[in-house]
Amino acid sequence: MTTNRSMPPGVIIPELPYDDVGTAAAWLCQAFGLRERLRIGNHRFQLSFGQGSVVAIERKELGTSSVLVHVDDIDSHYEHKT
Repeated sequence: MTTNRSMPPGVIIPELPYDDVGTAAAWLCQAFGLRERLRIGNHRFQLSFGQGSVVAIERKELGTSSVLVHVDDIDSHYEHKT
C-alpha cells in the first residue's frame, strides 16, 4: 500500500477555514499547544497535537468547512457505502 507522507496524522482531520491563515495557525499553536507540521504557501497549515491534527485553510467562501477521513482500504470503503 502506498503511504501519503504529506497527509497529517489522525483518522478524522477537520479543515478549519480562516481569513488570515497564518495568524490563525500561530494562535492555534499558542492557545492550544499545537505544532506546525507542514505549511503550503500562505493558504494551508497542517497542525498536529499528539496523534491528531487539524488543518487551517484559507477561507474561500462563508459557511464552508471540510473533514478529511483516513480509511485503510478505499475500495472496501466505497463498496460499504454503496
